[in-house]
Amino acid sequence: MASLIEETDRRQQKYWKGFLIAFFLLMVLLVVRHLFGSVFREHDLNSRPIGVFVLVVSVALLIAMVITLVKLGQLKGKMRADPRLREALIDSELSKLHVDKSWKAGFIGAAVTPFTFVLLSLLHPIDDPLLVAFWTPIVGSGAFLVSLYLRNSK
Repeated sequence: MASLIEETDRRQQKYWKGFLIAFFLLMVLLVVRHLFGSVFREHDLNSRPIGVFVLVVSVALLIAMVITLVKLGQLKGKMRADPRLREALIDSELSKLHVDKSWKAGFIGAAVTPFTFVLLSLLHPIDDPLLVAFWTPIVGSGAFLVSLYLRNSK
């Protein structure tokens, strides 16, 4: 039974790692695209190969994220159905402790985001308040997920 628990945990970590890599790459791509948005519009790069490339990569990363989330959901269903897996990987005190501690990282990530945009606005004008409102929960949830992944992979 220990090997089934270890194998299930390895698969779960593999799916989380894939999701977080795709998430991080998409966020970097979106930030770069936003910061150079005026260049894209000014030189009409959206309809040129670089604009198409950015769109295709964004869609591919979103598809990768959806696939990993579906696989994680299926794995979580399997874990909930098997009482031994549920007890070892979901209901254990260590798992609950990791979730509780990861919330702190998520909160700090969400709280630091607006201040980061203030500092970035000194270098490049940011005149879109929706950008800050959009990124704050995304960075907070990303920080939570990264913290949870790192705690569970130890």
